[in-house]
Formats: sequence, structure tokens, C-alpha cells
Amino acid sequence: MFLRKIKTITLIIFLLASACTQYIPKQLLELSESNLEIRSRQTRVFQTNNEAEVLSSGLAVLQDMGFALEESASKLGLLVASKTADAQKTWEIFGSIMIGALASYGNSGYSNEHTYDVEQKIRVAFVSTRSKQRGGYAVRVTFQRIILNNLGQITKSEAIDDPKIYQQFFQQLSSALFLEANQL
Repeated sequence: MFLRKIKTITLIIFLLASACTQYIPKQLLELSESNLEIRSRQTRVFQTNNEAEVLSSGLAVLQDMGFALEESASKLGLLVASKTADAQKTWEIFGSIMIGALASYGNSGYSNEHTYDVEQKIRVAFVSTRSKQRGGYAVRVTFQRIILNNLGQITKSEAIDDPKIYQQFFQQLSSALFLEANQL
């Protein structure tokens, strides 16, 4: 009897929980044209059967660009690398100090802490996968930028979508693969 009550209560809870699920609009899960453009900018197919050469050449190009390897999973065709750069802008520091000074002068209750961007970390993810339609290996690379302020807080995090960066990267990768394949 007790077991039957537990089963009944469990069934009622399950039915109530499933009735509470919300409808997800179809357009929410669709890719926009701009997403397809971005993906095509980030992806190239290279006619080689040697994924180790693709990864080795990709790593060489990233290192030539000043990136340091953070993670590598060669069996998955994955490389993650990063580099840091200065993000300070003189006008931003000056503006922060002026706003802080004015706020403390007026005793308006604002913090006297001056914040300004200090450092940006550029991260790159490199993924190679077997291309069944075209043969060879498809390489997708994405660049991201994370900006930190003088308090160590993230002030901005964004994808880098400059077509010139991707074009330059893939030209260098193509050259590196040619050199690797021809033992030059």
C-alpha cells in the first residue's frame, strides 16, 4: 500500500513538472545569416590526410603570432593558446581620475576607486576535423578578447570578428602546411 502511494505521488509530480515546461520559439534555435558568414570566415579545408601536420603547422603559426599554448588535445584536434597585451589608454586613465576627483570633491558618496582597463588577453581556439564532403581536414579557428581593469575585474569579453585577422591566419597556415608537407 505504501509503495503504491509513493508511485502515485511520483507520477503526479512528474506530470506537474512536465506541464510546467515552457514553449521555446522556433526562431530562437535558428542560425542567422550573419552566424553562417562568421563561421565561413573562421573555417578552411586543407587537402591533407595528416592531421598531425595540420596541428603542428597550426601551433607553429600561433607561436609565430606570439601565442603560448595553454591546452592541447591532439586526439580531438584541439589547440587553445593565448597572449596578453596592454589595454591602457591614456584618456581613459585621465577620465577615471577626473571623475573620481569630482565625485570625492562633491562628497556624493561615489567610491574614490579609479578604474581603467589595464590588460587584454587574446585567446584562440583551433579545431581540426576530418572533412567528409571535401576530403582533407577542416580547420576552424576563433579569436576572443578579454579585457581586465586595474582591479582585476573583467570589463569586456568579446569575439574578434575582423575578417583580415582570419584571412591572414589562414594564409600563414596554408604556407606552413606547404612547407611541412614538402619538408622545407
